[in-house]
Amino acid sequence: MDFDPVPMTLKLFDEDPMTDINNVTQFYELIKSTYETLDDISYVMSDVEIFLNCLVILFDLYLIVIILRKEELKPKFYQYVLHYCVHQIGFLFSASLFFKMMILSKFIIYIRANVYVVILKLKLFTFVFMYMFPVGIGIEWLCFVNNPNLGHKSKLIHDYSITILYLIGCCLFLIIYYLRYYTYYIWLEYIFTKIVYFLILLFITVCKYLQYRQNQGNNKNSYMLTTAGILVYFWLPEQIYNELLGWTYGSYTLYTITLYTMILPKWLAYSIPIALVVVLKKSDKRFASALSRKNVKNADNNFQDDVECNINVISDRNVFKM
Repeated sequence: MDFDPVPMTLKLFDEDPMTDINNVTQFYELIKSTYETLDDISYVMSDVEIFLNCLVILFDLYLIVIILRKEELKPKFYQYVLHYCVHQIGFLFSASLFFKMMILSKFIIYIRANVYVVILKLKLFTFVFMYMFPVGIGIEWLCFVNNPNLGHKSKLIHDYSITILYLIGCCLFLIIYYLRYYTYYIWLEYIFTKIVYFLILLFITVCKYLQYRQNQGNNKNSYMLTTAGILVYFWLPEQIYNELLGWTYGSYTLYTITLYTMILPKWLAYSIPIALVVVLKKSDKRFASALSRKNVKNADNNFQDDVECNINVISDRNVFKM
């Protein structure tokens, strides 16, 4: 189990000169037993986490293969899901799986420092892009499904939307990467990533609210924002727990509970592809048909891309008006 004895919020600031040193010393003595217990179970938890990471990677690969092989899963929405799964595999490998396997196999002493630098860069790169594709899904629904007229006017942007997201993601990656050259690098990176995440969370929440106001919760495109919500909301407990480490520091009971349960939000965030398979199978006939062994030729006529159909209909209307 990975845990940091000193929370991020305490690393950012100097020690409070008004703090009672006796209370701090007492807290350290009490929490010492918690650290020893966590250290004892860390080997078992590492094995469990490796197994779960491999299971999630298998689900990611399963989604990638299904989307690539099935013609009915060619719409842009599923391309966003495809790219998210690719980056999540890279994130799981660089953030957890690589280091735990190296420690268990005792090969870690043979790894050069340059390799660790590359792995950490890969972790940051994939982490940034995992946040980009929920934004793409939200824009897809907002501009091209919810408002087809706008989609017709910006069809070129729709065609190159994934490329645009990669350009934006690269800019964010470079900003975060070069923040380390400043004195307060840890503080700046911490605040910047939080701001980016909560802006994305706010955008998806606004889209969900608009969908609710328009009574479109039961239409055939509702799965798009449901998927975007899974990709964003499943990371929210992880963000909250990072703050809880600072908020509960000094309270033996609350801090111990936080340390013992902090692995749960991480597993929730990593289980996104499993949730996607379950949700998409129930809410989208295209995906359900792709998973079944029946002949896809007998599937529903809904297998055409809803976005492209809307754009084409409006284009035909404009032709008749001429």
